[in-house]
Amino acid sequence: MKTQPVLHLPERSEKICLNCNTALHGRYCHVCAQENIEPKQPFGHVLVHFILHFTHFDTKTLRTLKYLLLKPGFLSNEYLKGRRMKYVDPLRLYMTISAILFLCLIALQQKKEVITKQSHPEITAYIDSVRANTKVVDEDMIQATVKGRKVYIYLWEDKFTHGTAYYDSFQKTLPPEQQPNFVDRWWGRHTVKGYEKYNKDPYNANQRFWDNVYLSLSKLFFLSMPIFAFFLYLLFIRHRKNYYFTDHATFALHFYCIIWFFLIIGVTYKRVFAAIGVGADNMLMQLMVKYGAMLSMPGAILYLFISMLRFYKQGKAKTLAKTIILSMLTLSLLIMEVMVLWMRSYGYF
Repeated sequence: MKTQPVLHLPERSEKICLNCNTALHGRYCHVCAQENIEPKQPFGHVLVHFILHFTHFDTKTLRTLKYLLLKPGFLSNEYLKGRRMKYVDPLRLYMTISAILFLCLIALQQKKEVITKQSHPEITAYIDSVRANTKVVDEDMIQATVKGRKVYIYLWEDKFTHGTAYYDSFQKTLPPEQQPNFVDRWWGRHTVKGYEKYNKDPYNANQRFWDNVYLSLSKLFFLSMPIFAFFLYLLFIRHRKNYYFTDHATFALHFYCIIWFFLIIGVTYKRVFAAIGVGADNMLMQLMVKYGAMLSMPGAILYLFISMLRFYKQGKAKTLAKTIILSMLTLSLLIMEVMVLWMRSYGYF
């Protein structure tokens, strides 16, 4: 099956390439590969061409997806050997998959009911009571279940709850040996900002944060990818003459593509099966629906192990050890990114 252009735009009558001024012998320039089409096109033609080009699945795309899913590490090996024209470029593949799955995440996002004093008086009264009557040192978080709904209540020490001017004046009243240093003072002032942002809507702040994390998954993974490649570089630093950093980056791109696949399974598994009522009277199915997201993690780690085994060609024991180390480092990195996102959400910086 040959790949065909998804849409033919009008070809220019002049047989000179607009890009490099080379004499043409067909629709495409044999020097720079630019298509010899009219530079000015109606908006409708451009829009249709963009949509078809973005959604078109040709032989190269199907071949790439087949090997990505069924032969871990194969695509990275092919790219390393220079066999690249038969497959979709790793960066383009990642950007396309992440865009499609990001749209899926938006479509599958569940909108939870907003808690207000009018709609949920028992929940808001409980939250207000805990915040008014609980004294803490620095910061704390209390988790409870009220009327069948989990609530998360964040608490701050009194010195953080009256604005930065009050916080600064409070610090000045302390003995010199108890006054905070520059870093602690900076953190304290930003803790005040975090309280002020939380206090605007303490009933829904936690849900808003996790909604933000949910929609920021693609951004978090994209930011962690070069660090993941750097971890690979460190793990195989003794083989740096055989594997350049770009080779590790290619491996990372292919692995992150499959991570998106497992991620979307984990995200959609519970919601799809719960929505259609499958296994409502089956205990095993209920457990699978409840813990569907957790089932994707072992699959991703197994895929990583097989990929590393085939790409780096080391022994099983050594590869398994490096897979475990890499998985722990990556998980720690993602947790740190979520913590940073939490601090940004509450105005810490």
